[in-house]
Amino acid sequence: MAVYAVEGTVTLYTNIEPEGSLDSTAPHFEDTSSWYGEEVRFEGSFTFAVSASSEEEATTLAERYVEDMSFNSYGIEWEIEDARIERIDREEMTLEVAIGAIHEFLESFENDDIREAVSVILDAFESRNTRLTEARERITGLEAKVSELETAVATANGLRAVAEDALVAATETPFVAGEEPTA
Repeated sequence: MAVYAVEGTVTLYTNIEPEGSLDSTAPHFEDTSSWYGEEVRFEGSFTFAVSASSEEEATTLAERYVEDMSFNSYGIEWEIEDARIERIDREEMTLEVAIGAIHEFLESFENDDIREAVSVILDAFESRNTRLTEARERITGLEAKVSELETAVATANGLRAVAEDALVAATETPFVAGEEPTA
């Protein structure tokens, strides 16, 4: 089974009409308002993923999910006026998805020896892959430390050069007993 990413848009609709009346403490106040409803629409978007064996099956599943979609609101009733699927793209198969698909396939396989053999191979592969990922993370950490050390060495070399220049300047300056040295 492949995983398909689904993207779509939705239009929410409602008719808002004020309920109530104006009130004031003014003498002889009367509410003479006439309130009329206003149609309000908002555009939104959504994403989700479906597992399917073909793009056609993914489209059918996605359409069912979109048909069953609802909008939860607090206080105002909204209708989904329009909901459209804009894109359905097959996601790139990851190692985890591939291993899961093979395990799923193995569950339906009748030969216990072959099912166990493939399962052992997959488990070993997953274990090695986990160790490889951990090793890469350690290498990345070590590369960062090497970079820090290179910076520290460059700084130390700069300081050494300044110290050497000061030492050379000090040895070239004549010194006479009882006089202040001049640079």
